Amino acid sequence: MVLLTGLLITGCTATTAGTPEPAGTAAPAPPAAAAPDPPGTCVVVAGRGSVSMRGSGRVSTVNGRTSLTCGSGPALAIGEIGADGVALEVSGSRLTVAVGDRATVGPYTVAVDQVADGQVRMRVSPPR
Repeated sequence: MVLLTGLLITGCTATTAGTPEPAGTAAPAPPAAAAPDPPGTCVVVAGRGSVSMRGSGRVSTVNGRTSLTCGSGPALAIGEIGADGVALEVSGSRLTVAVGDRATVGPYTVAVDQVADGQVRMRVSPPR
């Protein structure tokens, strides 16, 4: 008891388990969890002359132009990969999706996770 009294006299406080922390000293809240990908989402890594895909779909490269399908969707062409993101095209509609963004490209939802060293890692969710 003497030790506790000494702490209180010097202006220090002691807390016990289950006692709320004083205002402004609580640990920061953990970041909100990202929504899970819908069923059938394809994970694609493309660039530097190669492409790999995990999921239900197909990949083709014709005359240096790479495209893929995910699920039963139409061909999604992968264009320029740069620091600003990756250019994607479906049925003549072109859109650049930035790193960290999620966008609708034709019937697909595309999330670009990473662009580095001329490669892109993205998740492509098929049409519902």
